Amino acid sequence: MKKFTFSIASIIFLSLVTYNIAFAQLEDISVGANAGLAIPIGDFASVTKGGATMGFGGGLHAKRVVDEKLTVGLDFSYFSFGGTDIADPISSSSTKTTYSIIPISVFAQWYLTTEGFRPFVGLDLGYYMQTWKSDVTVSMFGINTTTPNVLTFNKVGVAAFVGGAYPLNEQIDVFGDLKYHYITEAIAGAGPFSFIGVEVGVDYKFGE
Repeated sequence: MKKFTFSIASIIFLSLVTYNIAFAQLEDISVGANAGLAIPIGDFASVTKGGATMGFGGGLHAKRVVDEKLTVGLDFSYFSFGGTDIADPISSSSTKTTYSIIPISVFAQWYLTTEGFRPFVGLDLGYYMQTWKSDVTVSMFGINTTTPNVLTFNKVGVAAFVGGAYPLNEQIDVFGDLKYHYITEAIAGAGPFSFIGVEVGVDYKFGE
């Protein structure tokens, strides 16, 4: 019941933010892109559970200025992770895994100051589309046979972030942030699990 309620809340929030951006004045809109590292933690990084290794990714976003210190926006990101290789000497098999996660989310971002370097905090809410790929290789009589497997899973997640932005001119800001992602459930019912994003990016403001 809690997961269902959380899903409904995220859909409502996504709809409200999308509407808010769609009908905003152009001078209140900015778009941006970012790239960085994704660091799995906890069960997601557990070697004994075939966990992920450090990943890389990036994203695109659009946001609307609500007032001097508050913006709301939409974010689309992609992260790709390596996996832990697991060998089973008893069955003469080995498993190689990789993971990818696509978060589609809405966010609110609060700036602590309004001029110069501007520290900020924020919160994301959205859906995390997960893909788990594994190649199982079995060796028999000197012959290797590899069987690929792919699982996909979509679940609600949240992310909290802190960072800072600095204006290069009236239209362009550069920024960096540290973001903690929490996904309510992982592939095949496992989870929840988490990872940390370390990102840098640029924002372009319209209408200046």
